[in-house]
Amino acid sequence: MANRTVLSLLVIANLVAWMLYARLGGRDPGSLAGQSGGSVRTISIGSGSPNDSTRDETILNIQVVKKKGTEGVDGVHLVVDGVRRSSTADQERPEGDTVPKVNAAPSPTLNTSQPITEGSGRRRRPARPPNPDVLPSGLTLADFYLSSADQESLLSTIPIEDFSTLGERIRTWVQLDTRLSALDEWRYDRFTAEKTLERSRWDDAADSPESPQTYNHPSTPTLTTLDRFRRFVHLLEYSLFPFVRPTFPSASNLYSSFARAPRSRGIVMTAGNGQVRMALVGIMSIRAAGCQLPIEVLYAGDDDLKPESRARFQSMGDGYSVTVRDAKQLFDDEIAKVRGWAIKPFAIMFASFAEVVFQDSDVVWFGSPEEVFEDPVYKKTGTLFYFDRRTLFGIGEETFQFSLSLLPAHLRDPVPSYLTAQNAFLGRKSAHQQESGVVAVDKTRAHNFYGLLTTCKMNCEEERDKVVYKRVYGDKETFWMGWEMAGQTGLYGWSPHSAAQIGYVVRGDQNAEEVVRHNNFAIEEKNADRRSDTRICSLQLAHLDASGTKPLWFNGGPLRDKFLGQTSPVTRPTHWAVERGSKWDLYGDNIACLYLREDAAIEVRDDGIVVDKPSKEEDGKEDKPFKSKDEGGVGGSVPHRLSPREMKVFDRLKEWWEEAGREGLREMEAEGEGQSEGEKEDQGENEQNTESEE
Repeated sequence: MANRTVLSLLVIANLVAWMLYARLGGRDPGSLAGQSGGSVRTISIGSGSPNDSTRDETILNIQVVKKKGTEGVDGVHLVVDGVRRSSTADQERPEGDTVPKVNAAPSPTLNTSQPITEGSGRRRRPARPPNPDVLPSGLTLADFYLSSADQESLLSTIPIEDFSTLGERIRTWVQLDTRLSALDEWRYDRFTAEKTLERSRWDDAADSPESPQTYNHPSTPTLTTLDRFRRFVHLLEYSLFPFVRPTFPSASNLYSSFARAPRSRGIVMTAGNGQVRMALVGIMSIRAAGCQLPIEVLYAGDDDLKPESRARFQSMGDGYSVTVRDAKQLFDDEIAKVRGWAIKPFAIMFASFAEVVFQDSDVVWFGSPEEVFEDPVYKKTGTLFYFDRRTLFGIGEETFQFSLSLLPAHLRDPVPSYLTAQNAFLGRKSAHQQESGVVAVDKTRAHNFYGLLTTCKMNCEEERDKVVYKRVYGDKETFWMGWEMAGQTGLYGWSPHSAAQIGYVVRGDQNAEEVVRHNNFAIEEKNADRRSDTRICSLQLAHLDASGTKPLWFNGGPLRDKFLGQTSPVTRPTHWAVERGSKWDLYGDNIACLYLREDAAIEVRDDGIVVDKPSKEEDGKEDKPFKSKDEGGVGGSVPHRLSPREMKVFDRLKEWWEEAGREGLREMEAEGEGQSEGEKEDQGENEQNTESEE
């Protein structure tokens, strides 16, 4: 309020000054203020009433200088000094009285370039010389110019199957958007500084020797170039990622929604009607592990999750700790048309948390999800990706060439060793690289934002159905592919530990499917020659903690076979083993068997009882490099019995499953039998694709 009063009085004072200045004939009033023999009349504008004889706070003095022996006014001064005077200050000041001078320009406007020392002793800070910079350091106007031909080329239509050109276009947009972000950040900082400067000029309490900075602003041609650049970048962005609108005006606005907000961490999961009970068990395991992070459950429209199921999720929390959101209300689903697995990257991107641990509905935790945020890989990159089974299937030529097409040209021939060392897909060894049951992303890091946005693009209906899901198994590979496609090579991180199978020890002459589904260890005479083979079989795939010595989480759900729905009993496995390059058998309903090494310290009796022998690797750590039999090694994985901590989780699974099945959820789950319709369709399509790859 005080600042507005001062500004209003300044406007009035300037009008008075202009009228007086006109009588000077254009003379500089500052040159007359100290001439001998003159007099000064000071018009004081204060906060008191004209009839008030008490002293009040003078806000503005208009000093009229009259030279002795002359007619008319010889000079006008405006003085803002905060000096306390009488409200009847319209009197002559005696000669020689100190009058604070203001070096007025030909136009009598306020100038604070000189300190005012009269009165209370408070001083204004003198301005620094103007800053000539009008663009961020390291950037020139040429960086914000694109020819008409370049713009036309970048906006031209490309065939849906041409992911190589799409990747080039996305990487170009990332470069342009990075420049625009640097400009916006720089402008924001300048705006903040200028507002601070403006406040300091009128803040009577300010008494710092530090001088405020004044700024030049871009010229009109420069502003025109920058505005054209901004419009084009937004136009290119919309052509690539139209699903961001209308919820957010632009991708940068989406990024700012969590990058500039207070840092938040949380767990995100997706669930449809067919996964409610499994998801509830997952939440129970999170809380049992001591993790109190908030949880968001996202679903894909009203038909995907019934109101009573949403209420059941919300009953797990206090209104904040567990919330339910319709993902389709967070982006333009008329364009994305998400279903099944495709919703997962959108759930991560549009969740309210800045840092997200995403999990599938069938994930169960041994330890706390908060361990993921403390993993060294996550701390370094802001991401943590986990490996899938990487010795299950070899990669076909068409799929391999598709993966190469996503990379920048300089990374294709040959693919650098730092990529092939960790990526079996790019190393041409496996059709499976990433397990997306758990994915951790810090969205405040720009490189992760660009990568995740591209992953969302790959899971939009047209891209996924016509191209992506015909090349890879669902959404899983689209995460690392999205980062590579956006040009963020080397800026995402893998857990250093291979996947682990957690399940039942089964001999080669025993039917793995019967063991897993019904605990039936009957001997199959036709496989008598495989009696010496030992395997760990189940639907459950586990992943290790940062130390590599114990499982942190597993997916596949709490049942022996989730695809059997309510008829399947709760699982209670006994052993786990890290893949270590060993081979797999794969059966129906995703039942997988991991082969153990021939000299494994374990024996399976005909009735399924497992007898452990002394082992040199009791701690479970897998440090030694794996060598197959062909390479002179022993081959196979090393089995480890589940620890009391892990068995405690499996002992509680039945209790959790029963609790999750109350209030009619058994009937609702029966409709989905562990999968949404979208996931069933996706699985059928991908099984056909996998067969073609083999």
